[in-house]
Amino acid sequence: YRSASDLPARIGLKKTGVYDFDFADLPATGDSYAEGTFEFNTQNADRTKNKFQFIISAPGLNDQPDKISIKNIAFEFIPTAVEDSR
Repeated sequence: YRSASDLPARIGLKKTGVYDFDFADLPATGDSYAEGTFEFNTQNADRTKNKFQFIISAPGLNDQPDKISIKNIAFEFIPTAVEDSR
């Protein structure tokens, strides 16, 4: 992805509540593309029809000339052991 320094951007995983997301910041990259890795806890994620939903958030995007450019997105689901709470 590529994002300007004055454009705050985040990627989020939809949780079970309405308009409730687990967000991670997309660091600014300047003029070059960067690869980002983000981890999300899927325990409270919305799994409607057994699918996860993600969002890119960039408040003020329409109010300035800078844009976010996404060249490629890939997701890898790595299950982790759930701790026994007993």
